[in-house]
Amino acid sequence: ARTMARAVRAGTVSVLVQRSAATSRADLTIARDVAEFRSLARTGNGPGRPFTTVSAVLQAGIQRQVPAEDETYLGLVNGRPTWIPSGQRPVQLEDQPGLVRTVAQLGPADPVQIRRASTRAGEIRYAVVQVRVAGQPQVGSYVVAIATARDRAVILAGARQYALVALGSLVLVGLVGWLVAGQLLRPLRLLREAAERISHTDLSLRIPVSGRDDVTELTRTVNAMLDRLDSAFAAQQRFLDDAGHELRTPVTVVRGHLEVLDVRDPQEVAEVRDLALDELDRTGRLIGDLTLLAKARRPDFVRP
Repeated sequence: ARTMARAVRAGTVSVLVQRSAATSRADLTIARDVAEFRSLARTGNGPGRPFTTVSAVLQAGIQRQVPAEDETYLGLVNGRPTWIPSGQRPVQLEDQPGLVRTVAQLGPADPVQIRRASTRAGEIRYAVVQVRVAGQPQVGSYVVAIATARDRAVILAGARQYALVALGSLVLVGLVGWLVAGQLLRPLRLLREAAERISHTDLSLRIPVSGRDDVTELTRTVNAMLDRLDSAFAAQQRFLDDAGHELRTPVTVVRGHLEVLDVRDPQEVAEVRDLALDELDRTGRLIGDLTLLAKARRPDFVRP
């Protein structure tokens, strides 16, 4: 989820940056064309050949332009489209009544600024330069416009491609991560399954060891622990078997003599008493020997 959120944020920022860059390029182009037209209007057709009519200024300005694929112009005299470029254009400005009406309503003192308008061909950015010639009543308007629909379509296509690539990458990374995680966690799963099957009567089960990572080292450690537990339980069982067998014999001997003892015969009582004491001494020695054998398996039994 975090990776998806980062990808969405990165894609959104990329689209916003590209749209801002496209808008800046369009504004720079419009500003350059406005500056060129103003220079033409000031200098005229050459030294000593100033323009005498507003229509001549607009005609010269449009004829000298070589528009780009997404660029177009329009010349208006007294609010009416008069000079229209020839050739293929991204948008016919003269057929946009809202734009023509807005340009016609601009006053001579309105500053030249870049505006935005919606047309049938999409959104455009444009600027209007008001034209006046001394001694002439006409008011001209020189419109420079750039259609931004093509750049936005390219940006949106790039965004869609980025989204598809990002989605595919996330799916691939997720699949690879799932497989890798499964391989890494497999020893832990085997460890859990082995722990569930181990009981006090069967400690022989061991976990398969493969690889050289930390999980593999943990598996080896658990197997070594199971070896120690198995050995300890086996020693305990042997001790119990030996103790049960060795201690049962003197108890049986003493019990047998006591069952047939004639308490009225002092000599027999004395003999049985001596026998019982001998068997008790033997039992004590057996207990000491068994305890010594049990301690002998401890790692700290012998010290240099």
